[in-house]
Amino acid sequence: MTDVRARVARMSLVAIAVAGVFGMMVVFFSGLGSAEKRRQKGDRSQMQLRAVTAEDHGIGQMDAPVTIVAYMDLECPYCKRFHTGTMPHIQEEFGDNVVFVFRHFPLTRHPKAKTEAWAAECAYELGGHDAFWEYADAIFAVTPSNNGLDLDLLPEIAAEIGLPVEEFVSCLDSGRTAERVNMDYADGSIAGVRVTPSAAVLCGDARTMVAGNNYKQLKRAVEECLSSEVAR
Repeated sequence: MTDVRARVARMSLVAIAVAGVFGMMVVFFSGLGSAEKRRQKGDRSQMQLRAVTAEDHGIGQMDAPVTIVAYMDLECPYCKRFHTGTMPHIQEEFGDNVVFVFRHFPLTRHPKAKTEAWAAECAYELGGHDAFWEYADAIFAVTPSNNGLDLDLLPEIAAEIGLPVEEFVSCLDSGRTAERVNMDYADGSIAGVRVTPSAAVLCGDARTMVAGNNYKQLKRAVEECLSSEVAR
């Protein structure tokens, strides 16, 4: 009888231990699920990115109620579609209620994109934000994407938009704009960017990340912001 009771006691202890481990697993995975839901909803604690300032390349009114920070790769075909299609459509639909901010996120599989990003920042250095956007427009217009642009065209593009070519080449060769590109990339990594384009929709303190060239999801995020008290 004593042996039976001992076996029963041991079995009870094992059952308690298994139940405890199972309970901890439930709590752990529930926490992961909650974190993922918060991330998808744009919970601020799950998405930290540096504040938008006058130094950012914005197109639209910088005091607009909705700011869309787009992390872009100049050799990404989806970024090209976002830049030439999605972004203009959102701007046309929402007008001065939205400002787009361009930040660099050159993917490692597109090594030319980093040099192109440096070049775009040289355009900014020499001609301001307007020159930056003209240069980005020109890059997306001529590149076949997926690391297909001939980098020898970069000075020609600068000339086409009216920049002093010698100064542009000097800037590009110096590599001094790499710091700005690296800062954008680090910012995107901290914010959770994994694919390009990725657009962080800022609405007051709320942040919503839209991954990929997803017009419907981006439009919905803007509409939700504009219908909230933040935009009133």
